[in-house]
Amino acid sequence: CVIVHLHAHAMAHTRHINGILWLAATGTFFFSSATCHAAAVISEVMWMGTDLSTADEWIELAAFSDDAGSAEMPVSLGGWTLRSVKDGVEQTIIRFASGSLVQVGHFALISNYAEPQSRISVSPFAVSTGMSLANTKLLLRLYDSSNVLRDEVDDGIGNPFAGVNTSAQKASMERID
Repeated sequence: CVIVHLHAHAMAHTRHINGILWLAATGTFFFSSATCHAAAVISEVMWMGTDLSTADEWIELAAFSDDAGSAEMPVSLGGWTLRSVKDGVEQTIIRFASGSLVQVGHFALISNYAEPQSRISVSPFAVSTGMSLANTKLLLRLYDSSNVLRDEVDDGIGNPFAGVNTSAQKASMERID
C-alpha cells in the first residue's frame, strides 16, 4: 500500500519478496499513499549501522491512509510494538507510549542513538536502546495495540534482502511498493 518513488539512478539492488519490492539505494525518495486504511508500515531499515558505529542503526515507519477525509488525522501508534526475531525468539525493540502520533504521509524514525551521536540528520521520533539489528537472519515485525501483526520485514534467513554493508559504503534497505 505504500508507494515510494525514487530517482532512476538511485537504485542499486532490488529484490521482490512476498509481494514487496526492497532495494538498497542512496538516492532521494518521496512518500505517497495508496488504497489502504490508516496505519503504519516499516518503510526503511538501516540494519548495518553507519561509518560512525555499527550500532548507529534505525528503523523508519511510514503512516498512511486511504480516506481523504482522515488525511488530517494522525495515526496512533500508542500500544504498538516493534520487535526483532533472534534465534526464533521475538524481542521488543520499542513499545510506543499512549499518545504516540504520526501524521499521515509522515515518518517516525526509531533510532539507537539521538541525532548528535548518529549520522541521522533529524531528531528521531523515539530512541531505543533495544535497537540492535541483525546483519544476518534479519526479521522485524510491527504489531498494533491489539497485538495483530501489521507488517513484517525480511525472512530471518541469510543476508537481509537489501542494503549495502561494505567498508566503503553503507546503504539502507527501503520499501518501494
